[in-house]
Amino acid sequence: MKQLSRGLMIFIAVSVTMSTTTGSKSQSRRMLINNQGKLIAVTIADETVGNPCLQKKCLKPKGSWCQVFTGENGVQKTKCVCPRACSSKLDPVCSNYGRQYNNECLLHKEACSKRRYIKVSYYGKCLAKQAPCSKGELAEFPYRLLNWFLHLREIDEFEKVNDSSTHAFMSKRERKGLAKWRFDLLDVGKDGVLSKRDLLEFRYHLMPLEHCASEFFKSCDADGDQSVSLQEWIYCLVEKSEKWYEGFMARKMGTKEIWIKPKRKV
Repeated sequence: MKQLSRGLMIFIAVSVTMSTTTGSKSQSRRMLINNQGKLIAVTIADETVGNPCLQKKCLKPKGSWCQVFTGENGVQKTKCVCPRACSSKLDPVCSNYGRQYNNECLLHKEACSKRRYIKVSYYGKCLAKQAPCSKGELAEFPYRLLNWFLHLREIDEFEKVNDSSTHAFMSKRERKGLAKWRFDLLDVGKDGVLSKRDLLEFRYHLMPLEHCASEFFKSCDADGDQSVSLQEWIYCLVEKSEKWYEGFMARKMGTKEIWIKPKRKV
């Protein structure tokens, strides 16, 4: 069995942020890692040093962004405003919902029109596809997500990624243990279920990187109670990933006998 080459971009478990200052510009960059173990840096902040908007959060009106105005006395003041018009300048940003905008102004213009908070996840083109998640991609997603969890656990335990590791070589019991390991970390309330709040930040980390993330997590709530139990989580990850992999290998090798079964003692 061979690990798929498609890479799921992931946030490192321990966030690694680098700040650099060049001239009057300050940049903060976050490190991402793919399942080949390669590090990629994206800009999560690119601001002018001394900009008074750096310390201001815009809560009202919803979707607004901070702008600096100079008063009659020459004193700079900040104000949260909704842009009415934006330039055609191409300076792409990726939102926390995984959608790409040609510039930050256009992001806030749409956010204001929809009256919702839309944040810049990072500056530059979105790593995730901008097309809707196809049926085939959604079926494959849990397999890659489970591999991602395996790499996150490697970083947590060994502070490095083994780019040859894959859960395809694990037993079903081990795969369930891997899924439960991540479930327990996400279950902030320790109540045995993943609420919307538990999944919110995790989804926002994934959505700018994986265009199937939002639809996948919705599908995990099988009973529609607005939360995901451990049983639903394991089925959504382990059972679905096994089903997809069996189909993939059957098409490739012409057999459904994919998973290695332990030999019975005679």
